[in-house]
Amino acid sequence: MILIKERWGSGVVKQLSLDLRREFPDADGFSVSNLWYMKKWYCFYTQKEAVQKLQRAVGELESEKLQQPVREFEKQLTLP
Repeated sequence: MILIKERWGSGVVKQLSLDLRREFPDADGFSVSNLWYMKKWYCFYTQKEAVQKLQRAVGELESEKLQQPVREFEKQLTLP
């Protein structure tokens, strides 16, 4: 069990990285920088405005305007 009694600014992320690597030796992605990126993503993703932006972006990706160039590119890949 991992117990941390320090504040975030005092090396907790570094210690958390070490603890996670020890607990999950076969897993990747627990570097200090990745943990900070995870926090940034969580903060971004939990904002209502950000979720709306992501939903709009996904909607645009699914739109016909973007699908047509993808289909044309796929056709070019299959040409001899």
